[in-house]
Amino acid sequence: MLTYLFICLSYFNTVDFATIFGEDYQKAKIFCIEHKAEIEKKANEYKLPANELTAIIFPELIRYSTFQNFFETKALEYVYVQKGSAVADFSIGHFQMKPSFVEALELTITENITLNEQFGHLLISTSYTISKQRETRLERLQKLSWQLDYLCCFYVLSKQKFKRTLIVLNSQQKFKFLATAYNTGFHKSPTAIEKAMHQASYPYGSKYPSSQQYIYAAVAWDYYQKQQS
Repeated sequence: MLTYLFICLSYFNTVDFATIFGEDYQKAKIFCIEHKAEIEKKANEYKLPANELTAIIFPELIRYSTFQNFFETKALEYVYVQKGSAVADFSIGHFQMKPSFVEALELTITENITLNEQFGHLLISTSYTISKQRETRLERLQKLSWQLDYLCCFYVLSKQKFKRTLIVLNSQQKFKFLATAYNTGFHKSPTAIEKAMHQASYPYGSKYPSSQQYIYAAVAWDYYQKQQS
């Protein structure tokens, strides 16, 4: 299964994503260049590889739209504050993180002593009302510095959670697994993530025909390789 999976991923690496995604790809690339120092500074704080972190979220940067993000966020944030992510869960910011993603990180931090020592500052005070906690979470998600903190937390958490799976993979496979976990959800099982690794559901989602889409991890790996050249 895994052999077939990675053959598929290797095939998609031959695709010219820069041409396919055109202006959106170039905007994402410019964002990475403009914020390279900020990303590297945050990665160094946690002793993490900046190039991997950048490549993992690169596909999200491609489909990020400032205009769309503003209006979708403004339309849904009130509902989220009042009702929570079970009712309103939506992508925010350049990294397209959802409130439920951050809530899952926070829950894991509270349950994991090692993560708590490193990322305890990401927790929101329980002295706040639930609504205030949600407001604070939304405010943080609007800022790149906080999204970078959440991204770093995701990376460390995933390396811990999927240690047994990652240990048998080579460096390329490990990267693609982590990129898929970011895209599909780190709360899922290794089997579910491995399955998602060869599903062409980017950039429109699983409801659209796969023949018109690509593999998230392939897009991320392609940009990772370009950073190395």
